[in-house]
Amino acid sequence: MLFQKSHFAEKGWTAMESTVMDIKEVSHYLKIKEQTVYRLAQQGKIPAVKIGGQWKIKKEHLDILFDKILEEKLKDYHT
Repeated sequence: MLFQKSHFAEKGWTAMESTVMDIKEVSHYLKIKEQTVYRLAQQGKIPAVKIGGQWKIKKEHLDILFDKILEEKLKDYHT
């Protein structure tokens, strides 16, 4: 077991809860085509790893990436 029960509890997670998404889940989350998510993963433009032939992406990493991109856009907008 990678995490002790106390680690899950302090994070508010349940054992069944997962923040790792596949291509289809990411496409729904970002409201873009699956082919676009696949291409972005292949090109390294979104943080993803290929496990057992399938791309896996952590939701938290997408959120961080989105916030960084938005922050840069806002800097450009205000200057």
